[in-house]
Amino acid sequence: MAKRAGDKTTQLNVLRSICEGYLIISDFKQAIYYEELHLKLEKEVGDRTGEGQAYNNLGHAFFNIKDFTKAINYHQLALAIFKETGDRARAGVVYGNFGLDYENVDDFKKAFTIMNSL
Repeated sequence: MAKRAGDKTTQLNVLRSICEGYLIISDFKQAIYYEELHLKLEKEVGDRTGEGQAYNNLGHAFFNIKDFTKAINYHQLALAIFKETGDRARAGVVYGNFGLDYENVDDFKKAFTIMNSL
């Protein structure tokens, strides 16, 4: 209904909720599908923070299906946005995600370096 009405704010809120729901119940393929829709809409409206959150959520989903290369790539995109916007709290979350990503690809040196850069 929000889409038909052209209400992008409500569409974003609904997509965020759907994505979070799928992440909570560990249906990561559905989470990825809806998070990609969410990301596209965030880009359309120009919300950099929302875009960063979408990238971080995609990284989280790919991490959970053990595609660590994609997880790292999405987390890098999220971090770049949070650094750009000066959002240190969200950047800190992404740094933690990087630590887990690199730990799972057995690059403990990189994980340690990232975790100590906070």
